[in-house]
Amino acid sequence: MSQRLMDDAPPGSIGTCTPTGWINEEKFAMWFDHFIKTVQPQARESPTLLIFDGHASHVTNIELIDKA
Repeated sequence: MSQRLMDDAPPGSIGTCTPTGWINEEKFAMWFDHFIKTVQPQARESPTLLIFDGHASHVTNIELIDKA
């Protein structure tokens, strides 16, 4: 991955890619863990809404769905 892709990204952002250029369950799980750490929904009084599309990496990983 070219570090130029992270130019001007907000502090704390992460960047990664796959050989194919498409997201997969592993990369999505890494992003989701970063999301949880950053947003800290467990520390909020109100629920956090995260909308997923129907991509297989989002909807076939039961462990990740349970975490959500």
